[in-house]
Amino acid sequence: MMFDNATLSLIAKALNTVGLFILAYGLSQRRRPRIHMPVMLTAFAIDVFNVILVEVLARSKEGKGAVEQATSVFTEGGTTLQYVHIGTSFLCIVGYVVAVITGTRLWRRGVGRTAHRVNAAAFIVTRLVSYVTSFWM
Repeated sequence: MMFDNATLSLIAKALNTVGLFILAYGLSQRRRPRIHMPVMLTAFAIDVFNVILVEVLARSKEGKGAVEQATSVFTEGGTTLQYVHIGTSFLCIVGYVVAVITGTRLWRRGVGRTAHRVNAAAFIVTRLVSYVTSFWM
């Protein structure tokens, strides 16, 4: 079943919102690792799927993928909103990777709690900024 661009865009925004709510739930369960870890990994998977969806949507609308469009913003110039969205979205991906690494280390060896918390605080801010700016992109 093929979806038109408007439907795909709506699905991407809905997934973005669902992912944010799942992150909030995962954060609320941070003291219960058996719940926290799979919930946060689910949020990560939803966000990765959403990035792929946005890439497909951008290619079908513009002929260039979202990554190519982001690159052109930095090489040809763009708006402040675009710079903020692209930068925070990139930092979200980095934050997820760091969270998985530090979270795994914390769970397996009991070390790195401070690093995990500092990353989580930075990640929450970047994820919220990315979420808000995504509605104007």
